Amino acid sequence: MKKTSIGFPYPVLSNDNNDYIDCSFSIEGTAEPEVDNGIIRIPLKYYLQCAGLADMIKDQKAQVLIYCESSNSSFRKIERYDFGTDEKLLEISASKISQILKLKGMIVSNGHYDNFNFEEHNKELFGTFKFKVNKGDILAISNLFEIELDSVDPLANKPSVFSVRPDDKAIDAIRVDYQDVKINIFLKREIYNQYQELRDEPALRTVLASYFVLPALVEVLCFMKDGVSDDDEDIKSRAWYVSITNRLRMLKIDLKEQVSMTTVANKILTDIVQETMNGIKHIKENVLTGGNLEG
Repeated sequence: MKKTSIGFPYPVLSNDNNDYIDCSFSIEGTAEPEVDNGIIRIPLKYYLQCAGLADMIKDQKAQVLIYCESSNSSFRKIERYDFGTDEKLLEISASKISQILKLKGMIVSNGHYDNFNFEEHNKELFGTFKFKVNKGDILAISNLFEIELDSVDPLANKPSVFSVRPDDKAIDAIRVDYQDVKINIFLKREIYNQYQELRDEPALRTVLASYFVLPALVEVLCFMKDGVSDDDEDIKSRAWYVSITNRLRMLKIDLKEQVSMTTVANKILTDIVQETMNGIKHIKENVLTGGNLEG
């Protein structure tokens, strides 16, 4: 049985169909991107084996795009390849990414064409029919390229300033201590063991970060706003203080001018509230309904 691009009224080059004969379109990049000053840099290259589409790109009648999407966040972005090159350095703010960055290449039409027909089109499916394509129509879809990022790094692109640790002598369920180089979140041993078990599931990590890290960060921000003097060099030299201060500077936030530390904490943690809701929705759709949590 022949597969074709149902949903597209014209041939589309894709691994999921047989619209083209002996053609391919793919993107490749590094699985460990460079991170510098809050920016993720990913060198990408596309590979196209199709004379008809290659000629359209050469004549600037079509263009190669990269669709970017971050799992468990609202980040969506489309980047364009420059004409005349099959390489691109993709740059994305690390503060917008959570868990997995998904990349997919596309070739889109740059104009309206009434005679869209290539030798590479599957003649068994389409014969010699000439199709009409409009500006912005998708002509090819590449493989999905995924990059796994740190699932729970509360301060994106920084060495984590949070440490969740057990406290065997604890009476209270949770305690936050920021007298060390890191912000230590101490959990009662029983709760810590449950935390560790749940954290093994990637889909739950953002939810756990929201549950434990968000309130801890709010407490720390209140301390930074009201409890740190200008000459308190000991506090200001700690890794967590430096990292949070840099993050606030990047976000152009002055704590002295802020009323709600919860709002500030959510911004620092890259809208973790929305990410948590997305994560819970994912769990509901894929687990509570009998699906696969990692699907």
